[in-house]
Amino acid sequence: MDNRTDRIEDEGRHIADAPIGEAFASSEPDVAGQKQSMRLFGRNFDLPQNRWLRISIGTLLVIGGLFGFLPVLGIWMVPLGLIVLSIDLPVVRRLRRRSDVWATRRYREWKTKRAQERQTRA
Repeated sequence: MDNRTDRIEDEGRHIADAPIGEAFASSEPDVAGQKQSMRLFGRNFDLPQNRWLRISIGTLLVIGGLFGFLPVLGIWMVPLGLIVLSIDLPVVRRLRRRSDVWATRRYREWKTKRAQERQTRA
């Protein structure tokens, strides 16, 4: 089952109706001749064409995120680095997709539970 959608806004769906991973971050593996980009919070960010440079950037973001107690560096760098790494590393890609599925299921369960609570109050 593939719920991937490139442009959620174009289909008239609200961002909350989209799977979590699609709404906030998506990246695809390297395809020959295709420019690599990362979609994050509805904006596209171009990434370098060089695979090793992308891996280096992702690794530095993850390492920098581990020093989150320092100014400017923060825990926000870890997920961003993992998203960049998921373009080139299948292991990280699988981990990201599994976490997307898990987060989407939890979100939908929470949303359903919340709707049921509202109906019982009314």
